[in-house]
Amino acid sequence: MNRRSLIGRAVPILAAIGLPVAHDSVAQESTSRDGTWWRGLSASDHITYVVGFMDGMQLGGEFSYWHMSDSEQKSCAGLTANSYSQMLDKYLGKVTAGQLTDGLTDFYEDYRNRSILIHGAVWLVVQSISGVPKDELEKLIESWRKNATASP
Repeated sequence: MNRRSLIGRAVPILAAIGLPVAHDSVAQESTSRDGTWWRGLSASDHITYVVGFMDGMQLGGEFSYWHMSDSEQKSCAGLTANSYSQMLDKYLGKVTAGQLTDGLTDFYEDYRNRSILIHGAVWLVVQSISGVPKDELEKLIESWRKNATASP
């Protein structure tokens, strides 16, 4: 085996070994997925997380109706699944992972937002992207800030 081939095989292995160590150091800094946690991740970790989040949203939507019978889908449970689809289309339908990543990074630049958990930050960022008026958005953010600091 030549040297170039050996290095080509060793680099991915070393990267795979080092990746959990990098994530462990971030996890030690913040025990919850909030702004401090987000700011401790690399840019590639940001996009990876957001892509996973978006895929999880899709799967969550499918989970909301997969186990239902046809008659259940037409009842309240069906209305719930329909509502989920409408909200997903409205707030994430045309949002790219890059937009959401940039929005979260900008959102967490403000130290007052760092105690807001990531799912709340996503909600506030997609509200902003969807065009919620600035004064209404500020009220929403302030409410999330208060709730985040009041949580144990």
